[in-house]
Amino acid sequence: MTTPARGKRERPAASLASLLALALLVPAALPARAAGGEAATGLTAPDSALGFDRNTVGEVQGQAAGLVVPDQGLVRFRLQTASGPYLVVTAPPWYWRQLKLPLADGVEVVVEGSKSLAADGERIVVARCLRLLPDGRTMVFRDYRGRPMWEIGPRPGQPRQP
Repeated sequence: MTTPARGKRERPAASLASLLALALLVPAALPARAAGGEAATGLTAPDSALGFDRNTVGEVQGQAAGLVVPDQGLVRFRLQTASGPYLVVTAPPWYWRQLKLPLADGVEVVVEGSKSLAADGERIVVARCLRLLPDGRTMVFRDYRGRPMWEIGPRPGQPRQP
């Protein structure tokens, strides 16, 4: 029986089996598609894979409209700014409901978040926080690194998942 050369390790067959299993599981983790190319979140397919990039964080201010609180996916709304519309993506519905955020059409808000463009050119902001200008109330959805508050764990005054 020969031994592997110094510094080299044999790769057990289990590693190959693990890679094959991973290759089979990855497609199952992707968002399901609904009719018309929409992901189950209600966002178009390119938008469903949104991430938070600290290098693109900025603020946008405008009027909120068209709040969508889906059964699954992320709560979103349109923000009409002086430079045009944005799609603002926030948090899961259970988290949004526990925050009890009153966001009626026409309310002036400031959203801080990661800005990006969808494949179709739509401007998107993955919200870190949202401030209602009428009363100054602020809701935090992600920490400064972009980690979702609902995944980090509850903080004082933050909602818990049901």
